[in-house]
Amino acid sequence: MMGYRKLLVLVLFMVAFSGAAYAQVCNGTLSAPTEQVFVGSEFNVSYFNGEADSDGDTLTLYLPVEIDLVSGVNPVLNVSNFTAYTWLVNSSVAGVFDVNVTLEGGVNCSISVPSVVLENATSPLIVPQISDLGTITVNQLVGFDLNLTNFGGNATNVSGLVSSASGSTISPMDFSYALIENSTVVSNSFNMTPSVCGVDSVTAFVNNVHDANGYDSAPVQVTDMFTVEGSDVAFTLVGAQDVLQGVDSELSFTVENIGLMNATGVQVHVLVGGSSVANVALGDLLIGESASGIYNYTTVSAGTNTVTFRVGSDIECSSDDNEINTTFDVTAGLFCGNGVVDAGEQCDGADLNAQTCSGRGFSSGTLACAVTCTFDTSSCTSGSSGSGGGSGGSSGSSGRSTYVLVLTADEPSKTFNLRSGDTVKYSHDGEDYSFLFRYVYADRVKMGVSRDSDYKGYTFNEDTTYNLNLDDEQGPEISIMPSLLHMGKGDFTFSLLDVPAPRPIITLPVMSRNVEDTSASADLESPADNEHIADEEVVSEGMLEFIEDFTVRSKAPLWAGTGLALLIVLLGVGLYLFLTRK
Repeated sequence: MMGYRKLLVLVLFMVAFSGAAYAQVCNGTLSAPTEQVFVGSEFNVSYFNGEADSDGDTLTLYLPVEIDLVSGVNPVLNVSNFTAYTWLVNSSVAGVFDVNVTLEGGVNCSISVPSVVLENATSPLIVPQISDLGTITVNQLVGFDLNLTNFGGNATNVSGLVSSASGSTISPMDFSYALIENSTVVSNSFNMTPSVCGVDSVTAFVNNVHDANGYDSAPVQVTDMFTVEGSDVAFTLVGAQDVLQGVDSELSFTVENIGLMNATGVQVHVLVGGSSVANVALGDLLIGESASGIYNYTTVSAGTNTVTFRVGSDIECSSDDNEINTTFDVTAGLFCGNGVVDAGEQCDGADLNAQTCSGRGFSSGTLACAVTCTFDTSSCTSGSSGSGGGSGGSSGSSGRSTYVLVLTADEPSKTFNLRSGDTVKYSHDGEDYSFLFRYVYADRVKMGVSRDSDYKGYTFNEDTTYNLNLDDEQGPEISIMPSLLHMGKGDFTFSLLDVPAPRPIITLPVMSRNVEDTSASADLESPADNEHIADEEVVSEGMLEFIEDFTVRSKAPLWAGTGLALLIVLLGVGLYLFLTRK
């Protein structure tokens, strides 16, 4: 009896011990998400085996039916102690579930993790962010990043565009992602070359976003403001030469870097009449540094030409002082050499335009035509003839002629056929004057008059007479009238205004001498009685009669005049005594 009792106690004890052993909690850590995860999202369940004597045991993961094993071995045979094991799972429904593991072998135990929470999918929450560009340099490549962070449910089919407010080129211009999971950041890199100085901005538009169920989410965007800076190169001097048609005009300019950045790749764009003719490279300019350039432009059309200079650099910002205009005049001569006299030409080859040495103011000789289509008078003999002027013209290497004007009372007016650049020399009252005909246009002429170091400029219209006061005394002495003007040449008539009066006519009275009447005599007035007789008064009695007014101008010294007057008085007294003697 006692033996059965002992056996029963032993069996009960063993059953109790085995139950306690089966219910033992394993040494280890079972990890599963306890925060929100989303339907269709994959997540990890892991177990770290802390059982020292568990080598060779079997590890089994127990999942509720709503959770599926995606990857990982289950059960795990022959586990090792102090080793981590991981399984990838997901769920197709929402709920709160328990996940547990058991370790079976020499020591049987189990661990469970409750409250694994799975909720329905929520809308994606995409937050875009552009890296801060700050201050950048114009026309220089700069990179920036666009980060998209998803703070909501899974986002699918995400796409968008990136653009700048100024229209600067950005590459690439778009982006797309098939999936952006919850709590995930994706990044894309872009390059931009800013083309406009000042304040600019870049905006990223996230236009298409779908949730895990395929529904559209609201589009979002982000903008980053930045500043674009650069150099400032400005013109300080420009110029252009007036030339004959077909001759190069020297176009010159000077620029200075007046900005706060060193300028690289400085160049000047030259336009004539709106057409580009040259780009002149000046290299790099430090702050405050200047550079000059010259371009020789071969003239094509006659008249006034407008030159436009535009300066720029690789990093140029300013536009207010980057362009400047100037003008230069071109005298016609484009067709010189075609054998036909065209506008602006005196002659062309054998075509002398019906002119001769005599017609150019010379007495004789052979007139020729220079290669510049101007008269070559080197074989003409000097003299005064025709309408060409007093002593004709001489042509220098520049093709411009010089004429000598001589006006007298007998010939008070003469006409020259002149072209732009010709000079007429004239002497008046011991002073030498030069008339320089700078530009002859189709309706007007620009000329200047010089005497010693004095110079006066004039503009005369066609068929209009202009009186010139050369010595600024008494009034005008000479007039000029331009006529038959063409581009580059025309006729110019010079006329003397203060024409010298003819010499006074002095006549002796016809007187008879009566020998028998020794008392006959002419009543003569004493010179002393006529000291105040005016020049215009006619003396009716006496030996001299003034026929018309005249003005005596003499540079002789005072004593010479006094001596002459005394001599005349003595001759008069002697003649009187001779006639009245008895």
